[in-house]
Amino acid sequence: MPDIQQRKVELRRTLRQRRAALTKQQQLTAAADLQQAVRQLTAWNAATRIALYIASDGEIDPALLAQQARESGKDVFLPVIGPDKSLAFALWQPQDNLKDNHYNIPEPMPDAKRCELAQLDILFLPLVGWDEGGRRLGMGGGFYDRALTTDSGPVLVGLAHECQRLERVPVTEQDVSMDFVATNAALHHCKENTV
Repeated sequence: MPDIQQRKVELRRTLRQRRAALTKQQQLTAAADLQQAVRQLTAWNAATRIALYIASDGEIDPALLAQQARESGKDVFLPVIGPDKSLAFALWQPQDNLKDNHYNIPEPMPDAKRCELAQLDILFLPLVGWDEGGRRLGMGGGFYDRALTTDSGPVLVGLAHECQRLERVPVTEQDVSMDFVATNAALHHCKENTV
């Protein structure tokens, strides 16, 4: 187990440097190209409630995806980290004020309407690294893995730059795999590639 954790720390450092090296123009192009990949999701058209994140630290930016979702009548939710390190999802309207949480990540206000995880149609997850089997390397807090402890719930779609792909992400038994990864280059169907 300690070897896996150490390997994850090393991979996070390398992959964060890799995405930090992307120019502003490369980031903007990647965010625009991401929409093309997401539109290939079978679940996209019927989805009415999606959750995504506000990009930081070089993450691929889903802001255009949020705009596209709203234009097609979908409700957009953001993750909210509770004092007990649980993860909830709160409605995010473009005009809403956001407040920084303990990790300096913007979140909706405490009185924002909440949505149970099981009621979301698609959950777009940030990631640091990923592989074709849907294994995800996050920032290390375990928030999504703890929230996704049941088999029922939304379609899980990781969002990433293509340059964040790994041959194989080291995992532990509590790590949750994704159904798809959408990148600036393609939509990757992961469950069919699990080994």
